[in-house]
Amino acid sequence: MDDRDVEPGPHGPSRPPAASERKHAADGPEASAGLPGADATSLDAVEAARWDAARRSIAGLADAVQEGRVSPDDVAATAAQLGAIDVDLGRVLDAIHVPDDAGEWASGLERILRRIPDGWGRWVSVGPGWYGLVCELDADLAAIDPGYIVHQVKEKFGTLRYYFASSPAPPLPCCLAWDESHPAPSADADADEIAEWDAADTAHRASPKHEEAEEAGALERLRRQERFEAMEARVAEAELRSAEVCERTGGLAVPISAGGWIAALDPVEAPPSYTTICPGSTDESWDWQTQRVADDLDAWRRLADGQRRRANHLEALCQHLLDALRETRREGGEAEGATGS
Repeated sequence: MDDRDVEPGPHGPSRPPAASERKHAADGPEASAGLPGADATSLDAVEAARWDAARRSIAGLADAVQEGRVSPDDVAATAAQLGAIDVDLGRVLDAIHVPDDAGEWASGLERILRRIPDGWGRWVSVGPGWYGLVCELDADLAAIDPGYIVHQVKEKFGTLRYYFASSPAPPLPCCLAWDESHPAPSADADADEIAEWDAADTAHRASPKHEEAEEAGALERLRRQERFEAMEARVAEAELRSAEVCERTGGLAVPISAGGWIAALDPVEAPPSYTTICPGSTDESWDWQTQRVADDLDAWRRLADGQRRRANHLEALCQHLLDALRETRREGGEAEGATGS
């Protein structure tokens, strides 16, 4: 691993940091600890109203699809509504979305959101019962790596998913000096200029000076890897623990399934006709990842069958909508031709 590599996150290896990112990481302790969303803001009142209107429109269509009562007219109406709402999706993704019910965990959740890079969406997609769990996890990870990065925080199949990556590796001194004397080509540079810069960069990384710096930094890279592995273990612990914490209340929970929907809930909070996936009391430990499949295989099959039926229904609706649009265009062309004649 050279100075341009970063430890892989749960989604696989991250891209090497660009020259500008390497320089930023070495500007000083404060800059190296800076979070991706340090300057992000919440949506203002107008932006929030527009985004809420768009979400309600999409949610209404999704409910109709789920219940099997959607029609081509519903799809067309939703598309028209969304087209009439002036929403800047890039701004929505990069804004800070602290949940309205965050309560005492608001500041902790905001810190997590500011760790998310632009373009990923700064949301925490778990229920209020898990806010304390993820805030405690963030504090523990920050004690290991203060500048670590979050990609997603969500619930999946009844347990927490916390996707993260290590903070960017600081550049080697020789690379920092080289970057300052060899600015990266601009976005509109021609192919020859880019190829020339790439060749020079490759030659620098193969130089004796760079190799010496690499050898000197071997111990720090080993320490970074050890820190990353400690963070992975802490995340795995929190994800496993989430199976025993009610996502709505934060109290004791059991893994339940109802109609293919899987969650960790207090039985009082569970929907009617729920079934417990893993038998036993909530203070017993179990291999959640294995037993949830083994003990409720029928529910998984029912869920898959239902998804296939909904997919087929949506495909037919989309084809119907496409045919209607083509017919409308054809009729419009015929009318225009008649008017011109």
